[in-house]
Amino acid sequence: MSGEETRSKVATGLGALRSRWSDFDERGLNWSWRVSELVDQVMEEAFANAPKLIVLGVGSLGSRRLTPYSDLDLAIVYEGRMRSAEEQLLTNVLYGIWDAGFGLDHSTRTPRELQVAAADDPRVLVGMASARVVAGDAERWAEIHSKLAKRFAKSLSAILGKLEHDSLEREAKYGSAASLSEPDVKQSFGGTRDFAIAELIGWLDGSQKFDAQASGIHGLRVELHRAAGRSSDRLTIEAQNEVASAISSSREELMEAFGRSALAVEEFLESAYDRHLAPGRGRSGSHPARRRRVPLRLAAGASRADVLAELARIARSGCAPSTASIEEALCQATLPESAYPMGKAERYSFMELLEAGDLLWPIYRSMVVSGMATALFPWWARTILKPQNNPYHRYRLDRHLLETVQYASRERRRVSRPDLLLVSALLHDIGKGLNGDHSLAGSGLAIEIARLLGFDEDDSAVIARVVRNHLVLVDTAMRRNARDHKVIAAVAASIQSKAVLELLEVLTEADARATSPNSWTEWKARMVLELKNQVRRALSGEPLEIGLAGVAPEKLTELVEGCSGQVSVEQSEGRIVVALPDRPGILAQIAGVLLADHLEVMAVDALTVAGVAVESIVVAPLRHTEPNWHRIRSRLEEALGDPNLVPQLVGQAVNTYSNREKRRTVESRVVIEKRHVCLVEVRSADRLGLLYQLASHIAGHGLSIEAARVQTLGPDVVDTFYITDSEGGVPAEAVLDALYEGLSALLMV
Repeated sequence: MSGEETRSKVATGLGALRSRWSDFDERGLNWSWRVSELVDQVMEEAFANAPKLIVLGVGSLGSRRLTPYSDLDLAIVYEGRMRSAEEQLLTNVLYGIWDAGFGLDHSTRTPRELQVAAADDPRVLVGMASARVVAGDAERWAEIHSKLAKRFAKSLSAILGKLEHDSLEREAKYGSAASLSEPDVKQSFGGTRDFAIAELIGWLDGSQKFDAQASGIHGLRVELHRAAGRSSDRLTIEAQNEVASAISSSREELMEAFGRSALAVEEFLESAYDRHLAPGRGRSGSHPARRRRVPLRLAAGASRADVLAELARIARSGCAPSTASIEEALCQATLPESAYPMGKAERYSFMELLEAGDLLWPIYRSMVVSGMATALFPWWARTILKPQNNPYHRYRLDRHLLETVQYASRERRRVSRPDLLLVSALLHDIGKGLNGDHSLAGSGLAIEIARLLGFDEDDSAVIARVVRNHLVLVDTAMRRNARDHKVIAAVAASIQSKAVLELLEVLTEADARATSPNSWTEWKARMVLELKNQVRRALSGEPLEIGLAGVAPEKLTELVEGCSGQVSVEQSEGRIVVALPDRPGILAQIAGVLLADHLEVMAVDALTVAGVAVESIVVAPLRHTEPNWHRIRSRLEEALGDPNLVPQLVGQAVNTYSNREKRRTVESRVVIEKRHVCLVEVRSADRLGLLYQLASHIAGHGLSIEAARVQTLGPDVVDTFYITDSEGGVPAEAVLDALYEGLSALLMV
C-alpha cells in the first residue's frame, strides 16, 4: 500500500467513525470503550506492515476514556533506528488522523529516550501509567513497561514532589472538584488530571486501582462534552441539568456520585503524598490542605465520646486522621444505633473540631470517605455533597457550611457565646432542599439538632432563631432603608434579643465570605453595621437615628420643621434633597420634573415624616449643562396644583431621548411582601422615565409611598417601595393583586 493510500485509508476510516459518534447510543464509559475499539481497529490495520513499531495509545485513548472532543494521543516506541519506510508510514498515518479532523499529540522515542523524558518530565510518566498497545509487539511493551515501573518506583518521592506542586497550583486556580458548585471536571483537584496521577501512584507502588471511581468522573465528562457540543470541562449548573437528563438521573444524584468519586481521588492522593513526601523528603511548602495524617488510637468497643475525643486530639496536634484508621475504628467502635443528646464532654470535643480552622476540611473529607460523618451525625447526611442551586455560591452545601464555620471561628471572640455562633454557622443553611423558605424550614431542624448536640432549651431556641434570621441583616440593609423606624421595628421584632443580634452580626459576614470571594465588600459591611446599630438601639429602648442617606438627622429635622406648604430643593454631599408637603404621587412628580430638566434619577432614599416628604436623590445629567434649580423648584410647586403638568413634561423628555435608548431584553420581576410593612420590589432593565412610571402606577392604585430605595446598578435597577393605603395601613390583598398585575404589565412594555 502506498503512502498516499495509507493516509487516505486512515482518514477515511477515522472520518467515518467521527461522523458516526453522535449515533452511538452508549453512554458514559460504555461510549468511550466502543469508540476506542473502533480507533484501535483503524490503527492496527494502518501499522500492520510495521511490526517493529510499538504504537501506544496514551492519555484518554490509552485508558479508553475518550470523549467526543478528545485528541488522539499516540506514543511510538522503537528500538535501534527507525527505517525510512517506517518513518514515511508514520508520517502518512499522522496526516491521515489530521485529515479526519482529530486533534493529535504524538511522540517517537526509543526505550532509553522514554526513560530520559520521563525522568525529566513526570507528565510523560503519568501518560505511561495507562499507556496501551494499539499496534505492535505487546509482549515487548510489557517488558519495557515493567522496567519503567521498577526504575521510577525508586524515585517516587521526587516524582510526587513535582506532581504535588502542580496539583497545588491547579487547586489554587480551579479549586476542589468535590467542593465546588461548578467544578472543572479535568483541572479541579480530584478531577481527571489527578485521577491520572492516582493511577501513576497505583502503578508504581501497587497501592490501589481506581476502576470503581472511573465511572463517576470520566463517564460524566463524556456526557458533559456531548451536551456542550464542544470540549468544555466546566460543570456549570446548566450543564449539570443537561448531563443528568442525558443519563436519566437527577442533578442531585449526578453531583453526589461525581463528588464521591472526586473525594476518593483527593483522599487517596493526600494519603499518598503524606506517605511518600514526609517532611524532609522533598515535600513542597506548607499548605492548609496538605496535613500529616495520623491514625486514630482507639480501643475495641470505643464509644462516641471516645471517637470525638480522639478526633479532637488529632486536630489539636495539627494533623488529620487517616481514612484507613477511621474505617477500622468504625468496625471496632460501639456507636449508638439511634441519635441521643451529647454529654458535656462530647459537646466539648465537637466544638474543638469546629474550631479546627484550616484542618476542618481535611478532617471532614476523611470522615465522609470513611462513612464516619453519617455514623456520628446522621442528621448531617442531607448536606453531604449536595449541589447549590445558585451559581453565586462557590461551594456545595456541606463545604459552604464548613467554610462559614471557619470564618466564624476566626471572629468568635467578638461574641459572648462562641459555641452558639459556631453551631449556628454550621446549621444556617440546613433547611436547603426542604419546601418553602430554607431559613424557616432550617430553624425547625436546627432546634432539634441543637438538642442532640446537648444544648438546653434556651440555647437551642437561640440557635434556631439565628438560623431563621441569618439573612435578615444583609437582606434588609441592602434592600431597605436602615433608618426607617418601621423597618427597624420589624427586624427587632424578628430578632427579639441582643444576644441573637450579636451572633447574627458575625454570622452575616462569615456567610457572605463563604459564599464567594466578592460577596462581602466594605460598602456592604458598612450598610449591615448601620442597620445592626439601629436594631441594637431599638432592642435597648434607645432613641433611633431616623434619617436618609446623605442627610444628617439634624438636617432632616430642620427640613421637616421648616416646611410650611413650600418646596425646598437643596444640594447636599453630592445629592439633591427635596422636601415638600406629602401627597400621593410625590415621588413620581419629583422624578418627572427632574427628567424634564435633563436629570436622570440614579438612586433615591425617601421618607415621610410628620406629613412632609423628604427625598434624598442621586442624579446623572443627560446633557452637559448645569441644572436650573430655580426652574425645578418652580415646576414642583406648580405640579402641586396642576396634576397634568408632569405627564406632559415627561412625555416631551422621553420623546427627546427616545433615539438614544438601547432596550435590553431581560427578565423583570415584581415581588410584593406583606409582613409588618408592605414592601414592593421591582427588578428590571433600566429605561428612561421608569421610576416615574412605577411611582405613578402605585399612586394610581390609591397607595402612598412612605419610603423608597431606588438603586441603578449598571444597566439594571432594583427599586424598593414601602407602601400604605389611604389610612396608613397595609393595603388589602385585592389591591396588591391588582398592583402586581399592573406593574408586571408595565415592565413588559
